[in-house]
Amino acid sequence: MDARQSLTACWLWSLWAYASAVLSWLARSPRERRVASQGEEPGPALQIFLLLVGHVRNLAQQRRDHDEEHDREWDRLTGELLARHAHGFPALVRAVADGAFDAPGIDPLDFGLDRILDGVAALTTARE
Repeated sequence: MDARQSLTACWLWSLWAYASAVLSWLARSPRERRVASQGEEPGPALQIFLLLVGHVRNLAQQRRDHDEEHDREWDRLTGELLARHAHGFPALVRAVADGAFDAPGIDPLDFGLDRILDGVAALTTARE
């Protein structure tokens, strides 16, 4: 295993460990204990689990597939496409120009989990 594969394996493991901690928290939340004690269907909890695992899996896949040469080619091709059709997507053109896709300091794992858990909290509050 080379250094890149080793780093990717460590990163994937840390993603899974973090997701496991979040899922553990979710399973122990007061709402989940009430659902279990009232005999409600486990469907919502399963969907939340699948959403969290899907987020982690997607990030892990992106990390594993990351390749600088392909990134440069992707940037070139999407840049050409956006330049050709800029008139139809002015908000996207502004976002790209403002660096929206190069936002430093934003961890995609934390950002995504925070948004997912915000949604879970809103769903739980609405059902109570």
